[in-house]
Amino acid sequence: MAHQCFSKLQDIVAHCDEITCLSLGQKTVQLFATGSADKSAMLWKIDKPHSIMSLTGHTSAVTSVCFNLADELLMVGTQSGTIKIWDLEEAKVMRTLACHKAAVPCAVFHPYADIVATGSLDSGIKLWDMRRKGMLFQFRGHKSFITSLNFSPDGRWLASTSDDSSSRIWDLQNGKTLADLNEHSGSITSGVFHPNEFLYATCSLDKTVKFWDLESFCCVGTSPREAQSSLCISFDNSGRRLYSAGNDFLKVYSWEPVLTLDSVTLPWDRVSTLGQAEMQLIAASFSNTSVSTYVVDLNHINTDISKGESKGDKVSRDSPMNSSRKNYTKGSRPSTSTTYKADKQDDDDKSMAQIDNADDYNAIFKAKFKLNHDPVPDRPPTRPTDVPSSRPYNGIEQPIVSPPDVTPAAGHAVESPQSIDPKEFMPKNQLPISSHKTSVDIFQTVEKGYESVKIVLSGRNKNLQTLRTIYSTEGNWKRTAESAARMNDMSLMADLLNMLLTKSSIWTLDLASVICPSAVQLTMAKYDAHIECGVKTITLIVLNFGNLIKTTLKAQTAAIGPDISREDRYNKCEGIFKNIIYLRDYIDERTGIPGKVGLAFKELRLLLNTGL
Repeated sequence: MAHQCFSKLQDIVAHCDEITCLSLGQKTVQLFATGSADKSAMLWKIDKPHSIMSLTGHTSAVTSVCFNLADELLMVGTQSGTIKIWDLEEAKVMRTLACHKAAVPCAVFHPYADIVATGSLDSGIKLWDMRRKGMLFQFRGHKSFITSLNFSPDGRWLASTSDDSSSRIWDLQNGKTLADLNEHSGSITSGVFHPNEFLYATCSLDKTVKFWDLESFCCVGTSPREAQSSLCISFDNSGRRLYSAGNDFLKVYSWEPVLTLDSVTLPWDRVSTLGQAEMQLIAASFSNTSVSTYVVDLNHINTDISKGESKGDKVSRDSPMNSSRKNYTKGSRPSTSTTYKADKQDDDDKSMAQIDNADDYNAIFKAKFKLNHDPVPDRPPTRPTDVPSSRPYNGIEQPIVSPPDVTPAAGHAVESPQSIDPKEFMPKNQLPISSHKTSVDIFQTVEKGYESVKIVLSGRNKNLQTLRTIYSTEGNWKRTAESAARMNDMSLMADLLNMLLTKSSIWTLDLASVICPSAVQLTMAKYDAHIECGVKTITLIVLNFGNLIKTTLKAQTAAIGPDISREDRYNKCEGIFKNIIYLRDYIDERTGIPGKVGLAFKELRLLLNTGL
């Protein structure tokens, strides 16, 4: 079935440094944006090998990207805690907000108003007014970093998910928690609102998907515990089923009772975002500097409720009337003539939008998005009027508050995703060569597709020569490893560690303390070669320094080495210990992987149980 329903659309090298985030467009799933540790964001079209636009000038690594509903604006969060809101039609920065003191891993636009929400590694959530550039609310309550944010379809609530295994529903008007959904046992990776019903779904590293009723704020269904965790989830456009994607699978669920309608093994890796266009599911993933996009033909996926697997009664969901749950009140969005000017760019601000493909840019943005879209659906701006004035939550009456005064941004129309023609993605048997083209023209055409690869390899070679010069000049492996870590190139670090693993005599506590954080990152990487290198490095560190680390951390007055002070040695041992302990749960999850990688994880787990 996987071969019948699944096609890989493209596999491109998108940046010259590690990709950190990716997001599909909301109006049309033909657009997607990427962010990278190279401090830039890029705009792409799914069926094109070259970028449409490059957004540069960020002062630190990009950690999140998010489109608004009309795909006219792109919000870019950074490691420094700053966000920039780019006007894609005008190709310039519209707003710059210093939001947090830590990185911004997630951000989202309000569906109707000029409001954005940002989540941070410091566990804080903030609500911002784009027009006045001021903070409206600051939500506190999570105990760990925020993993995702979503506004409800009527724009009244904000849902957040966190690494602390909880999801919270926030009231925008009062700035208070309506519910703390904390029945997961692992970090929650994603949460989504149902497009019509008062229903919310979350997926977690505990390998389950949960469905929550937003009237009682209770869990109404949990999927069976799977072999691997779901990384992202999405309700289909009709709201009749939920799609869940993981490392190598796609599952289709219904709820009440929870039914697994279909489970398909697909050859994709760490899917990070899903989008739907009619009967096609678009998925995208990133790894190192590359992006891959895929299409799944839903005509070949089972969505028949009668064929789902469940011990409960089978309930048809083909009609919304079959559900007793309240629906969002349908209505039209109020019109507005609100306009506001973009920020005046500071002299020190080097933000710049470079148009890489003028033809695609003009076709998409200068045409005012006049693409072949489906009819505009009604959007739910208000909650139903027949909801009781209060509802119980954990025995406490929770009042239903009146809606906040949120007005839609001018010109930000909401449209359904664009249908994708499957013929656009069929492999071409031959190049469209005109009779007047010479062999030189043909080779130049082919060579254009390798420009991004050449840039990556050229940058890696430059970094390698830099490391060679550092070691030739100073003869110090610690200094060389520190320089490699600062370059933030996983492939380069893997090459260096593979070489150092053959020279066990040069390893010292100093060198191990510098290399350990990079080895942890490699262990959690996406490529088997990187994972194997990281596991071998952690194994060597535990074998060589495990006893020293245990003795140093337990001793009240440890013996002082001839070259390292007691405090310095303690700090190095503590840093190595914390990095390795951080991996324990992850290692336990990966021991079931077949092949050499799984065996390496098993050996490392056994060593950690006895060596630390």
